[in-house]
Amino acid sequence: MKLDDFFIWPDNSSMYKLTHAEPRPYMKDIVEVTAERGKYILTYKTGFDTDNTCISLDFLSKNASRQLHPPPDKANPRGITRERKKPIEKNLFPIIPTSRRLFWESLPVNDNAADLRVHYNNL
Repeated sequence: MKLDDFFIWPDNSSMYKLTHAEPRPYMKDIVEVTAERGKYILTYKTGFDTDNTCISLDFLSKNASRQLHPPPDKANPRGITRERKKPIEKNLFPIIPTSRRLFWESLPVNDNAADLRVHYNNL
């Protein structure tokens, strides 16, 4: 995939619709999602059984469902910070084959990138 295959989608969901949906959708319960072109609802299943029916979810705000425009393309890669890339290169390059280095060498650097690592101190 190329960078221009990704888009910057705004959050057009309605919190009111999501909190008042029956049954309330939780990511941990959803096993299959179907989105159809031209429709502004999602259907989902909560089990793998063949007799498990699809549940419709209308979650978009009224403004979004009236006029949904294509979002802009993502212009710049997210990348990682230079501070994070240097130790990776220093520690990995001596032990990985040169054929595998291309990914790390071409990984974009963005010093404004947020750190997405999660630290669990209580485990």
